[in-house]
Formats: sequence, structure tokens, C-alpha cells
Amino acid sequence: MEFEISTEQKAFQRAFRTFARKEIAPLVDEAEEKEKFPIPLIKKMGELGYLCISCPEQYGGPGATKMMEYDYIEELSAISMGIALTICVQNYSSYYLLHFGTEDQRQRYMVPAIRGEKILAYAATEADAGCDRLRMRTFAKKEDGKFILNGTKLYTTSAGFADAILVEAFTDKSKGIQGMSLFAVEKGAKGFSASKKLRKLGARSSENYELAFEDCIVPEKNMVGQPGKSQDLRRKVLAPSLALESAHAIGIARAAYEASLEYSKIRVQFNRPIGQFQGVSFKIADMAVSIDAARLLAYRVAWLADQKQDCYHEGLISKLYASEMALRVTEEALQIHGAFGYMMECPVQRYHRDARMLPISKGPSNIYRILISRNLGLIADDHYPVS
Repeated sequence: MEFEISTEQKAFQRAFRTFARKEIAPLVDEAEEKEKFPIPLIKKMGELGYLCISCPEQYGGPGATKMMEYDYIEELSAISMGIALTICVQNYSSYYLLHFGTEDQRQRYMVPAIRGEKILAYAATEADAGCDRLRMRTFAKKEDGKFILNGTKLYTTSAGFADAILVEAFTDKSKGIQGMSLFAVEKGAKGFSASKKLRKLGARSSENYELAFEDCIVPEKNMVGQPGKSQDLRRKVLAPSLALESAHAIGIARAAYEASLEYSKIRVQFNRPIGQFQGVSFKIADMAVSIDAARLLAYRVAWLADQKQDCYHEGLISKLYASEMALRVTEEALQIHGAFGYMMECPVQRYHRDARMLPISKGPSNIYRILISRNLGLIADDHYPVS
């Protein structure tokens, strides 16, 4: 496996790293305090070509590889998990449209999203249906060349200010998972409301909402992909995106590690920097090893995706390991910083709060263990699609 990227891609990474540290980092404290995403950032990033970066040049995207996108998300997450999540929902939604949407849908939603002129969201989870997707109740009934959508969604990122939301709904529940479809619901659609903004322990600058659809009218042309193929679409997009999920975890862990390394050199106790005590130095050494191991697992997934090879199993392993690694590393960082780390003025407490969601989001860790076990031939039942 060759993890090297081209000279042009390295130049893109350097430029984005400079942009992120100069333009995004100063926004973080206020965004976290107000629990509000800085919406003008979307437009600014779009103008510079920093949105939906895997989308091809013919649509205005940079045409980045997954290896390149991995580094992009790690950099974003090291600065702010909340902001990174919102940007990645924009990217993730656009990839559905790129791979499965019609040309009309790409032009109406994806191209403006790449330019930062429209904001996209993706709605799947419901109160009774997280990973157990067969319990999903949102239903779309076809009538006279349109669909009537009824149901609710939960935890939907950006939905309160998105211009369009990709919504999963059953069109034929008798077919089980294969009866699910995907629809683009536009802001202002009759019968649609983002009814409640939710508050969270971490990633506070990423806004999450409850959604309600009450006889919401969706034009037939807004169905994304073929009827009953939502789960197939998810699987195709999910596998390579698991490396990107790992990038969130590795970015947070890296930020916590770098803060701890620096702090251990300047914090003096008993006439020496605390990094010279074996109890602290071993913690930091273990952090470095864990982050490097997680990054290599994620690189493998990104490389396989770039080679157009199946990477689903490797992606499950990467996401599981990276999520739990980030929680361990940020916990150790908090311990190394002591009372200072517990204060809101110290970013380490934010890293730990943000990391706590990682073994929960996109399916809890034990779901990934089930899926890995199934791939190893230990569990025959394939009733566990990851949310």
C-alpha cells in the first residue's frame, strides 16, 4: 500500500491547514459558547474550494482522493469537532447526490453545496429507530406523481438552517430494509418543520434538530436513486466514509495529545517538568502509539477506497478502534492537565466531551463488534445495518 499523495494534493493540504488555523480556529470558542454553527463559514469555504472536496472538477469540486479527504477531516476535527461534523454532513450528503442522484438533482443541490451557496443535511435516525432500522416509521406514499411524507426524525445535524435535507423513509415496508427510499426535502416544504433544537454534552457548535413531516409534499423528481434502494446507497457510501469517521476521532485525539505533550514540558512539580515523571511520560508515549495505529488503520481504508476496492470490513475495524482510542486519549489528557484540564478555559475538557460521542455516533461500538463478528463468520444474522 502506498500512502503518498501527489505534489498538488500536498499543496492543497498545506493551504487548507493554513486556512483552518487562521479562519476556523478563532470561531470555535464563540460557536461552542453559543451552541451555534458559524453559518458564514460555509460560504467562505465554498468560495475557496474547501467543501465537498471529493466531488469532481466538472461540478466545481477539487476531485480529492479519500486519502486527501482523510487528512482534511483530521485537521478540521483537531480544531473543532462540532464545526467538522457540520462541514462533513454537507460533504456526505453531496456524495449521495453525486453517486446516485439525477443530473437535475446534482445541479439543484450538489453544485450549490460545493460552492457554499446551499447547505445540505441528512435525516435517518428516529426516536425508536437508530441502528434497528426496521423500526423506522417515516413513510412516503406515492399519490398523483408526488410523495406524501409522514414521520419524525431525531438528531439531524444542520436541519434548522439547511436548504435541503435528504430524508430516509419507507415506501414499501413489506420489503424490509429493501423498502427504504431517499428523498430531498427542501426548506419551506409544506408540512415540514425543524421543531426543536437539541442541546448536547459535546460538539456544541454542531446544531442538531428534531424534525416533523406532516403530510409533507415531495415532488417525485426529488426521490434520490431508485425506489427501495436507500440501504444499498448507504452501504456504498458508508464503506469509504468509515475512514473519514475515524478521522474525526484521530483529530480530537491528536489535539489532546499535542496539548498534553506541551503541558508536560512546562508544568513543573517537585522541581522538574511533569513529563519527566515516568507515570506521565508513559501516558504520553501510549497516546502517540495509539494515534499512529489508528491513523494507519484509517489510511488503509482510504487507500482501498481510492483503489475502488471493497473496504467495508476494514472500515468497521478502523471506526471501532479510533472511536474508543479517542476516548482513552482524551481521558488521559484530562488527567495529565489535572484541575486545569477540568476548567472550561482549557480546551482539553472540550476534547474529552467531544470524544464521548464517538463510540455512540454512526452506530455504537457494540454494533461494530456485531458487524465485524458477522464478517468473521461468527454471526449469521445480517439484521444489523449501521445507522
